[in-house]
Amino acid sequence: MGLRAVKDWNVSAVLSGGQPLAIRGESGWELSTNGKKRGEDLTGISLTAPTAKAAVDLHAHLAMIKSPDTVAFVSEAVTGLEQNLLRATIVLSWVGAISLLYSYIVARELPAFNGEAAVVFHLCCFTKTVLV
Repeated sequence: MGLRAVKDWNVSAVLSGGQPLAIRGESGWELSTNGKKRGEDLTGISLTAPTAKAAVDLHAHLAMIKSPDTVAFVSEAVTGLEQNLLRATIVLSWVGAISLLYSYIVARELPAFNGEAAVVFHLCCFTKTVLV
């Protein structure tokens, strides 16, 4: 089975010639970025992890975030995504989202927030509940 004629080829010359679609690494031949793209075009199957595309897209969105604290959290989440540290990515994404909410409240809704917090604090701490 397979391609029997390959035993007569100089595979290294074939792989490295012309437009290199493969590169020789320490552990053998690997597809280059162009090789992966060509493989995707020929097969219709993505050879790159979906998280890699998501990380690239998220890097592009970082420039739109104005808060330096939020940028730091989201940037670290993107790095976690690139390193396949998915739990850390999720946690840091949530921390980034909370940072955005915090910034919004401080900038636009602080008096209303403080007023509601005072009511809730008063109700929970200074009201006696009688259980019957």
